[in-house]
Amino acid sequence: MDRQEYVMGIRGMIRLYEVILENRCRDLGLNLLELNILNFLFYNPEKNTASDIVEYRMLPKANVSKGIDSLVRKGYVRREEDASDRRRTNLYLLPAAEPITQAIDGARTEYFEKLFNGFTEDERQEYFRLGEKVNCNVRQLLKEGSKGK
Repeated sequence: MDRQEYVMGIRGMIRLYEVILENRCRDLGLNLLELNILNFLFYNPEKNTASDIVEYRMLPKANVSKGIDSLVRKGYVRREEDASDRRRTNLYLLPAAEPITQAIDGARTEYFEKLFNGFTEDERQEYFRLGEKVNCNVRQLLKEGSKGK
């Protein structure tokens, strides 16, 4: 596989996940950005600020802010001022979001089943082990790159 195919494969993996999410959640009246925010908060409850979502999902700050506003209005997320730092606002999923998070969890399961169809368990583990090494490199390079701004 050449580099171009590799990059296209990564983009394709992301798009496959988005398509599965869209298909699962179309009837819930949410857009993909809102689903991505709920997805992030569901799987990362300790990283529960808008800044965390912007940083880890690499989404535009203005879009995340609008998405959070919409989710608050719809009753899926609540904001709470951090007791130790009033400049920080934490985000929490509300019980009304549970059917959506269940749909997201189902979509994630479907995604991994499709993605790793035909893989042995050892091959899956090796993929994740190598992927974590690549992810560490990416995080480090992005961190170094943001220092140069």
